[in-house]
Amino acid sequence: MFELHPRLAQDSVVVGRFPLSLLLLSRDANYPWCILVPEREEVFEIHHLSEEDQLQLIRESCRLSEVMTSLFDAHKMNVAALGNIVRQLHLHHIARFVDDPAWPQPIWGKVPMATYEPVVMEDRIKRLQNALVGDGFELLNQANCTPVCNPKKTRVNAGFFWAEKVGELKAPFLSVFSAVALSRRCWLVWLLT
Repeated sequence: MFELHPRLAQDSVVVGRFPLSLLLLSRDANYPWCILVPEREEVFEIHHLSEEDQLQLIRESCRLSEVMTSLFDAHKMNVAALGNIVRQLHLHHIARFVDDPAWPQPIWGKVPMATYEPVVMEDRIKRLQNALVGDGFELLNQANCTPVCNPKKTRVNAGFFWAEKVGELKAPFLSVFSAVALSRRCWLVWLLT
């Protein structure tokens, strides 16, 4: 059974899950820094993955890189699988800027870790989730990494609304929103404007 390495669990927070990989956000606030961890046991290198999983990892990495470039207006995306300290396969995705604390050098060991203010971390997580949700990406409960879906409660969050079925929404909303099925019990409704 897949288990996230304790160091990755300590140094990051769960954002969600792609079909293959768990998506984490590094607790280091110096950079927008995400980490993809393929949920496979005893995998230490990309070539240890099946050919299908290798292709899926590249798809997920490209999607995450595109979203991070767009969300954070990155000058350059650094994507790396090092594994010198944590052997479990994981891919770092770091949005870089010409004025970031380590530019143009690699980030490791350049400056002390900066801690997120809780509200800033929560905002960054929500922005990533909202940009990635759908097309195989699912939101997860931070505590136990189970899919998030509360169909009894309709919640507004940056243009996204949860509802058990489209019929719960008032008629005027139906012309403004489009529904995408996430599961048999939960619908995501996305503002089209």
